[in-house]
Amino acid sequence: MIELQNGHTRALDILIDRWEMRIRSFVYRYTQDVSWTDELVQETFVKIYQNASKFDTSRKFSPWIFTIATNICRNLHRWKKRRVGLDQSIDDSDLPLNIEDTSAATPFVDAQKAEQEQQVRKAIMSLSEHYQTAVILHYYQGMSYEDIAEVLKCSVRGVETRLYRARKTLKQKLSAIPV
Repeated sequence: MIELQNGHTRALDILIDRWEMRIRSFVYRYTQDVSWTDELVQETFVKIYQNASKFDTSRKFSPWIFTIATNICRNLHRWKKRRVGLDQSIDDSDLPLNIEDTSAATPFVDAQKAEQEQQVRKAIMSLSEHYQTAVILHYYQGMSYEDIAEVLKCSVRGVETRLYRARKTLKQKLSAIPV
């Protein structure tokens, strides 16, 4: 970021190389919309370039970039809610399933894992926005409570509370699903 702030535009390429996959993963998990992911990732890096001078180099970069990505995703969510309607914006039939263990013994086991992942994904998407963001940042991006607190502009205790309540809600939602 210091190089970017000093006018070395090649530094943006380095940032993109280092952060693109993590931001892409976050944006996809947040929006669950493959068709918007590329555009939102690009917009995140455009905002980084445009606001490079505002970045405080004495602070960690990860909360700053995830704050930008979160705000861009929230803007899309609000736009969809106003323009398209939330129910029409999420179509699970086109979503990749991201199965972690591809060495399953049978097609039945593969189908079972895919169904479970889809149920978890739907349950996470049904959480309120601030719970959903905390879950994605912590469990899928591996961010610390301190970094999440900076992204969400709340206290560390607030992050702990959000994750506790999100886990409790997810447990209720997922326990109601027959196994």
